[in-house]
Amino acid sequence: MSEKGIDVSHWNGEIDWLKVAKDEVRFAFAKATEGETFQDTKFGQNFQSMKDNNVQAGAYHVFRMTSTPEGQLNNIVNELKKANFEPGTNKLAVSATTGICEGRTTKCDDPTKHTNTQRAEKLHSLLTQLNEKGYSPIVYASPKTWNDYYTQEEHNFSHYPLWVADWRGRSEPELPKDWKDAGKNYTYWNYTSQGEVNGIEGQVPLDQTF
Repeated sequence: MSEKGIDVSHWNGEIDWLKVAKDEVRFAFAKATEGETFQDTKFGQNFQSMKDNNVQAGAYHVFRMTSTPEGQLNNIVNELKKANFEPGTNKLAVSATTGICEGRTTKCDDPTKHTNTQRAEKLHSLLTQLNEKGYSPIVYASPKTWNDYYTQEEHNFSHYPLWVADWRGRSEPELPKDWKDAGKNYTYWNYTSQGEVNGIEGQVPLDQTF
């Protein structure tokens, strides 16, 4: 039976995690970092409060082509260490996106500036280094973004667990090409960005396990 989850960031404001837990939320991912310089101001608080209220605590990083894999790795590791993140116990996801940055108006990873091979090479480097440090990363991706901007012949990412984003109200999500072609399924499904959960003001993304 699938479990209910959410993903949050500083945009969700102050969260009452006791109320969230009572609303049958079993797991959550909080934004920790983005690129090589950004740290979410609510990550430490959200991550600790998840654990305090017996919500399976996870973190996510937003991958950026405008930052080096090494710079992003250092940003992730430093922030997770401060939050007492436990590799192997707590889950880490890396969001593969073309993304909107500061102000939510400007595309900072303009798809026309890089090829799919360049994008996949940088993502592969980051995920490999995270794996070597014991973080066992999950890939977060929508089928359209992945298929348009990450598919290529050099690297296959289907050996990583998939957190798929498909908000179209389907009974089952469409899978990105790497996982579909390999006959793999998702581990987590982000099925809407407009959910409601007790303890959070406004809308929040909702997730479920396979």
